[in-house]
Amino acid sequence: MSHVKKILALAALGLASTAGAATITLTPVVTQFYDAAFNPLPTPAFNSGAGIYEIHYRLTVAGINPAANEVGVGNFAFKINLPTAGNKLKNNTDAPGWAANNPFVDVNGVAPPNPPSLNVPAWARNSDIGASTSDLDGITVGVVANTVFGANDPRQDLGEPTQNTYTNNAGLGPPPLDIGSIFVNFDGSARAGVNDPTHDITAVTQGMSLHFTDGSNTEVTGQPGQNFTIGSVQFGSVPEPTSLGLLALGGLAAARRRRA
Repeated sequence: MSHVKKILALAALGLASTAGAATITLTPVVTQFYDAAFNPLPTPAFNSGAGIYEIHYRLTVAGINPAANEVGVGNFAFKINLPTAGNKLKNNTDAPGWAANNPFVDVNGVAPPNPPSLNVPAWARNSDIGASTSDLDGITVGVVANTVFGANDPRQDLGEPTQNTYTNNAGLGPPPLDIGSIFVNFDGSARAGVNDPTHDITAVTQGMSLHFTDGSNTEVTGQPGQNFTIGSVQFGSVPEPTSLGLLALGGLAAARRRRA
């Protein structure tokens, strides 16, 4: 059993599986562009320039059903895929792997000052638990299990439209909620066309659970991740149609020369 499956399995102890209709959506957003020395620069159109891109993953949770004793998101795991073909997108070596956004929140759901004992991390886990901490495989994010949240505890509605306003000011922001980021190097090459997987950062889901009123985190039944979706990021500009035509003509001419 993989590290990710173990985490989700342990989180599910204490309550039978549920076929909930809740959904988890992660949306990757390019927030900053840098040169090789990490000097911030304006982000090029279509993410087309060679340099370092900072990409944040933002969480939206919908469809929580209180009538079914659902409270909010439990935990979820995913893998970010950097294309290996062409070696055009790489994990930045100066800031490798997953950079978690996990500020402290107050369990009473109010702003400081409060006794330090009332401050806890928003997420009990927000890290890459795969074979390598920088391979972007097995990124697992989740609230504490076996804990019944109080009425104003901000952890009960993270990423939901009803998210506590204090949480919005604690460094997580209003939904979509920022859970973490990656830094990637792009070589600035043009896309071969609209569909060019060598220029796309994608992701795959590895399971999800919900938090329930009894304090448990319970995995959703069916295919893991069936209610969990993640967007992609495209890099590089697409050549103009005339350029594509010239490329095609050049290829045709080369083929004719080979036949001759």
